Amino acid sequence: MNKRQNNKLKSYNDITAVLSANQSVYEVYPVIKIAVENLISITAQIKALATQSALDNTGITEQKTIIKEKLSSLAVELAASASAYAVDLNDKEMEAALDFSYSDIRYARDNDTISITSAIYNELAEHNGKLTDYLVSDDDKSALKRLIDDFEEVSKNKGLQHSQSVSDTKKLCLLFKEADGVLSQKIDRLLMRLRRKAPSFYNAYLTARNIIDL
Repeated sequence: MNKRQNNKLKSYNDITAVLSANQSVYEVYPVIKIAVENLISITAQIKALATQSALDNTGITEQKTIIKEKLSSLAVELAASASAYAVDLNDKEMEAALDFSYSDIRYARDNDTISITSAIYNELAEHNGKLTDYLVSDDDKSALKRLIDDFEEVSKNKGLQHSQSVSDTKKLCLLFKEADGVLSQKIDRLLMRLRRKAPSFYNAYLTARNIIDL
């Protein structure tokens, strides 16, 4: 949610708190009671959707960051070792293909990180069995491949989560619009009839309500 939506949700909470604390005043009027229950229900939906969306985004982002850091570290270490082998072979092309720093990989766009690390893996695989003396084992290559696959998968999930986030944003906008409608078209108008019968309640409602209109 953006800052304006967070402020609105806080105001909804303040309003529903006033309404709930004064339920005995309006519960004898079914039309008001139904409108209040509707507002409380919409507010609960907003909270649930916003919370789930925030958790999903945070979880996937953290997972992707961790995998990318591990992938970058291992790839640059193996590339450095293999480049020493390339020097002994006087293979300038191989040496250039492995010439990547940690920053080149870690801070590249996700697709570029996948391309770079895949290229490094391919170079290592091409010289299979010849890099053991240069501190590159078969297990190291397998670990690199797993990290590449894991990072590619989590990157796809992040893309799917972005699509879900766009969908959630649209749903939130509709829910906020619905809540505003319940307030302005129903509760505000109906409670006008209670401003003389229950002035303390009405004034408390107006105080909470005015915050949302700032």
